[in-house]
Amino acid sequence: MAVGTRRAASTAPKGEAVNKHTARRLETRSGLLRVARQLLDQGRLESCSVDQICQAAGISRAGFYLHFANKAALLDAMLEEMGDWYLRQFRKLTPRTAATEEGLVDWLRHMVRGLKISRHAIQLFATREFSALKGQGMRRRREAVLLLGRQVPAFRLMLPDGGVDEERRLGLLLLVFQTEALCNYVAFDAPEETELGLRGLARQYLTFMAPAAEASTQTSGAAA
Repeated sequence: MAVGTRRAASTAPKGEAVNKHTARRLETRSGLLRVARQLLDQGRLESCSVDQICQAAGISRAGFYLHFANKAALLDAMLEEMGDWYLRQFRKLTPRTAATEEGLVDWLRHMVRGLKISRHAIQLFATREFSALKGQGMRRRREAVLLLGRQVPAFRLMLPDGGVDEERRLGLLLLVFQTEALCNYVAFDAPEETELGLRGLARQYLTFMAPAAEASTQTSGAAA
């Protein structure tokens, strides 16, 4: 027992040192990304060199290259952050939020506000990294569909055997794409009055979630 105790005691400081080293590395990386976002908001990131980014972050060149091979790799990491943010917006669509038109409209408004805050990043990547943005967009949309299918049972995406209803998956993918397109339009191009478009999309979600017989009735009523 005494030997085992001595071994545990001797390895504890080493493990603690590793944890501190990992924490410092994560802090350095997040610091670089934070400064890059600030420079982007100021409209300066494109013209900044690696040296200027390091100076603004208070980090050495060696510290920069420990995390990113070059400035393009830093931009790739920022693009990945944008994708993570996009997916988090769909995590906020809970069964309770999705149950009413008002809940859905509030969720859409929140997404619009987030897009407005991120407009500089979106404009930068839309002009310089279009192929990468397009590729990540498709991947994130597919992830959003599966996420929604699992967390909102009313979408009826998941089959009893654990599989996915392909027809409904495609229908939900279309709704996700419409959500992205409408929220981008409202955030950047639309006039002040945009409530009608948001409410229209909210009703499409409700129709998609309605039981088959009810959805058919709603469609017939709309046609009449």
